[in-house]
Amino acid sequence: MPDSQPGAVTTSDTDLDPRETRKATDPVRFDAAKAVGAARARLSEVRRSDPERFESPEESAGKERARLQRELIAHGVPRRYAEATWDEAPDYPELREWRVPIILRAKLHAGRGLMLFGPVGTGKSSVAALLCGEVVKLGLSVAWEYTQSLLDSLYEGAAGTVSRLKSPSLLVLDDFGVSQMGAYHIKELEKIVEARYRARRSTVVTGNLDPAALSGDEKLQRIVDRWKQANTPLYMPGQSRRKPEDG
Repeated sequence: MPDSQPGAVTTSDTDLDPRETRKATDPVRFDAAKAVGAARARLSEVRRSDPERFESPEESAGKERARLQRELIAHGVPRRYAEATWDEAPDYPELREWRVPIILRAKLHAGRGLMLFGPVGTGKSSVAALLCGEVVKLGLSVAWEYTQSLLDSLYEGAAGTVSRLKSPSLLVLDDFGVSQMGAYHIKELEKIVEARYRARRSTVVTGNLDPAALSGDEKLQRIVDRWKQANTPLYMPGQSRRKPEDG
């Protein structure tokens, strides 16, 4: 075999880096593969730094529901009702309007509300919670009060309770008309109702008694008369929707 020229470097094929071999034999394909690899690495980095950009619609919707539920619970909505969905709720035209943002804003601006009444277990409290959710989606405030708990809190510190419930864009009074109310309770409750009535703040009231029955109680006439002007009555009939839970 002839001698190599002085200064020449000889390298067997087995000593070459496979990547260099591919690059030498097909440089265009090699550069494209390198670019794809870099793009994949960049994509992985972006996924790690901003995972929400790559969520499926189902994942995004699930996260939004969980966030809304946490916010409702923070506003006092019981967890059971905060987890309610419109798919499970009864369908009434009066409720559909509250799910249209532009209509809902107009109702809240005007201080419009609802009086949900009917037999036990027909979904009144769940609907009230769903309405709270629609208001929260608009970035507005809500407050939820179970009536008996509200009456108890009036004894503990009426001034603070009255002040706290004057301002939310929507106030829910759940199970109104069930608890016995004395003169003191009614006087303090009137302060809340009157303040919200004058400021056109919306209220949703749930209970088993219809507005006519509530109006028959002379002690409640001032309160109910204001609600009857600002709130649409919605009768929710039927059998109880509550079923035994598994486990």
